[in-house]
Amino acid sequence: RIANTKKRYGTVCIPTGCGKSGVAIEDIMWRIKKVFDGECENLYINVSTPILKLTQQFVNDLFEVMHLYKVDTSNIKFFINSSDVGGNYNSSELDMNTNFFKDLEERKSKVNIIASCHKSLWRVENLLKGGSYKENFINYFDEAHLLPLNTRKSDEEGNIVDANERINLDNFCKNSFAVYALTATSDPTVTKTLNS
Repeated sequence: RIANTKKRYGTVCIPTGCGKSGVAIEDIMWRIKKVFDGECENLYINVSTPILKLTQQFVNDLFEVMHLYKVDTSNIKFFINSSDVGGNYNSSELDMNTNFFKDLEERKSKVNIIASCHKSLWRVENLLKGGSYKENFINYFDEAHLLPLNTRKSDEEGNIVDANERINLDNFCKNSFAVYALTATSDPTVTKTLNS
């Protein structure tokens, strides 16, 4: 488990196909259990990948594990922070309602799972700037080497990154309880920011 390291910021570097998502899901399940055991009051989990298909796959895998372990979802809410409208989530037998990120404050629950695409992370950054989530907001950035950082003008294929979509990773670290970058190809800027 990531949590066993007692580290709140860091890069998890695992080769493609060797279980990055599994590591994150194990950590998420451990943290959800802590809420249900009364060790912490509430939890915000933000999972982000570069494209919708990967986000949907990650969330559906998480839902499958929750279903497998018969997790009580009555105190869990699911929010989408991307252009998806929800139809491609929940292919598992787990019955979870889909909410939109803009409704997070109004509809929040004990456990709040946010599915983001990297291009939509600026919304999460804006939410965190108030600092009121610092003790219970955890970010998992899959394929972290593709994060649209404000220090980068183009992605690895040379495409210009829209300035409105760029994020400041330092803000995520300062305003969240934990930030984990999952990748097979670590990015020096991401690693340096998380390590500092």
